[in-house]
Amino acid sequence: MKFLCVPCDRPMKIDRTRSDRGAIAVTYGCPDCGYEFAMLTNPMETQVVSSLGIKIGADGSAEGSKCPFTGIVQGIGEPDSRDSFPWTPEAEARLAGARPVNPEAYEAYLKGMFHRDKLSSADLETALQYFELALEKDPNYALAYVGIARVWGSRQQMGFVLPHEAGPRAKTAAQKAIELDSTLAEAHHTLASIKAWSDWDWEGGETAFRRAIQLKPNYPAARAIYSHLLMILGRPDEAMAQIERALELDPLNGLFQGFYGMDLLMARRYDEALAQFQNTLKTAPNNPMLRTGLRDALYALGRYDEALTEVKTRFAAAGERELAEALERGYAEGGYREAMRRAAETRAARSDTTFVPPLGLASLFAHAGETERVLEWLEKAYQERDPNLPYIGVIPLFDIVRDDPRFQDLLLRMNLPGRVDG
Repeated sequence: MKFLCVPCDRPMKIDRTRSDRGAIAVTYGCPDCGYEFAMLTNPMETQVVSSLGIKIGADGSAEGSKCPFTGIVQGIGEPDSRDSFPWTPEAEARLAGARPVNPEAYEAYLKGMFHRDKLSSADLETALQYFELALEKDPNYALAYVGIARVWGSRQQMGFVLPHEAGPRAKTAAQKAIELDSTLAEAHHTLASIKAWSDWDWEGGETAFRRAIQLKPNYPAARAIYSHLLMILGRPDEAMAQIERALELDPLNGLFQGFYGMDLLMARRYDEALAQFQNTLKTAPNNPMLRTGLRDALYALGRYDEALTEVKTRFAAAGERELAEALERGYAEGGYREAMRRAAETRAARSDTTFVPPLGLASLFAHAGETERVLEWLEKAYQERDPNLPYIGVIPLFDIVRDDPRFQDLLLRMNLPGRVDG
């Protein structure tokens, strides 16, 4: 048995191992593309694995590659070995109802998730194609519907598609996944994200996140994204506990590292947030969430020239020459704020003919210190149900309008904490 790099179809090789007080971490890397992942066991899991005669990270093949489960067949003994372990009634029910997995469908799903986590428009399109391929191989494959829901949710979150177009498609796919397998944690986690960021149903979103974690306690993705909902709801201590647990479970996941950076930013731990974004960008230099977080951390620390350089980098990567030129002209005439105002006005002028995510524009105007324009675009974000609007109560960038009655009214209409009156 070997781990394969899904994009390259090459066996992964052990890069390094680490142990600490009974916990073991084995990091695998692809020799072609450099993609890495880690397998972790906590002390209890290590003990269970050892009792089965499994040597984590032991040599496996004749070619010298390393198999994570060498000795598993000899260690387990009889094929019916699960009878020697205690199983909960819920686990027994899930085993009894488990469907056979089509290997080709599962492979397509894994490739889809690899591209989905990159969050670029092109990668999300590639991910969708893989999830649709998984459904061709198995029309009742619940994880494929989970993947489709996440593509549409990500397209909405990143501002690639209008919310009223993406939201219903995401919800339909998530509900189909639950219909096919009501015990699938990934499906409940996906529906939780839709309830929170599309429907602005905080209670429903939290209930679904808790259900996902109940079904699969060691599922890091649900915990990572749940941390953001907890931040939005004004419960930072609980949020940090969830994201830290997610990183214990999957410490090398770049997406979760980005979520942690955003949590630090929302907790106003700016120096830590900056270091987190800078470190994570080393392995994911084109991730738009990380780029936005880095910009806002630099701005919060008063390092405006570095923040401007970051904005230029992102515009250049996106091929936004017009916006980059607006920044240059503005900076020459009036420094950082004028540069950001010029870029914001240039982008706003496009909104008459094409979709422009309104919260993104409100953010640019906030960098420019244009409070009236910030409030104007925040109201547009509310009318268009921008999926990122729930963050306004905790994003430091909007402190410049926090005391304004119109901003407070917006928080009230969304039933969000962070209001001046409590």
